[in-house]
Amino acid sequence: MAIGKRSDAQGVAKRLMNLLRDREKLTVLLTARTLAMLGAEEGLVKVREMARDEDPKMRVEAAMYLGEVTDRRSTDTLIKSLKDENLAVRACAVYALGQIGDASMIASLERAFEESRDYMAELEKQLKEGSSDETLRQKYGSGVFDLRQTVREAIEAIQERAGKS
Repeated sequence: MAIGKRSDAQGVAKRLMNLLRDREKLTVLLTARTLAMLGAEEGLVKVREMARDEDPKMRVEAAMYLGEVTDRRSTDTLIKSLKDENLAVRACAVYALGQIGDASMIASLERAFEESRDYMAELEKQLKEGSSDETLRQKYGSGVFDLRQTVREAIEAIQERAGKS
């Protein structure tokens, strides 16, 4: 990232560290992402922490950012996210694990897909029982991502990386 190459990079990093304590969660998450991309452990730790936030939008973004950083130490956090109540969070965790590219994750991804299919069936049942489509989308991420396609792409990404090693 260009910000890390500036001549006053240490001053910038100090200001970014201060932003990790901001009250606005999105500011904290974006700052943590920037620090993680620059290799700062504090940023990576904060992104992992945000992957467990109460707000599913924060969890979605955090999972995506963990995929960008491709740090293998984040796999435990992402594996836990494969069981998130929000399907969008699950899909982003699948994507992130695909980006990290550890072949040992393929079985976990396939299992997560099977579990998600059952979960999606339960959400469909709730829809038929009168829950609104918008409620299911907001709370559970229903219909936000095609989980089947995301799993397929993640497995292909892992297999491609394994073939290059």
